[in-house]
Amino acid sequence: NTWPPSNRNRWPVPSEYAATHAAQSAVAVTRETAEKQLRAYVMVESCVMTGVRPGNVPIGKVVLKNSGNTPASNLKGVVYSEIRPFPNHGLSFSVDQNHSVSSMVLGPGSTYDYTVNGSEEHLSSNAYNCIRRGTIAVYLWGEFWYCDGFSNHMRMTKFRSFCTGISGDGSLSMTPMSEGSDFT
Repeated sequence: NTWPPSNRNRWPVPSEYAATHAAQSAVAVTRETAEKQLRAYVMVESCVMTGVRPGNVPIGKVVLKNSGNTPASNLKGVVYSEIRPFPNHGLSFSVDQNHSVSSMVLGPGSTYDYTVNGSEEHLSSNAYNCIRRGTIAVYLWGEFWYCDGFSNHMRMTKFRSFCTGISGDGSLSMTPMSEGSDFT
């Protein structure tokens, strides 16, 4: 044996392990930061209900926007609307992914207007007056799924909104609900 040992037989010292781990961690953080800055972010820009008058079938409109810097591909989703008691105490806002619309691509900065009939029935005078008084509300909710260039799994945007009170033109500007609204 000779001292010091030759480099080819040398065991790595703990500081070399630490330096390698630190470099790998820095690369991972840089990659994650780049992904967050560049990936697609499909968000609900606005929700509105129109035609909210007795005898009409209200129409819901959800405007989606890709606020990211890369396209959102295979974008599909489903939106529901219903008149329910207000305030909402434990009512379910379930979503059936099998009812989703056909897929599309939403480019960076682009918007898409998604419309849905408020219900299959015409709005009754009684329901209209209850909405005006705030004892029932119009709820608009749904989910959208999409892919981006950074992940193999589907990203998701969930939204829940409601409105009580009606403007003079029969439109409702929806208020987001914090419970149930989320994105990945």
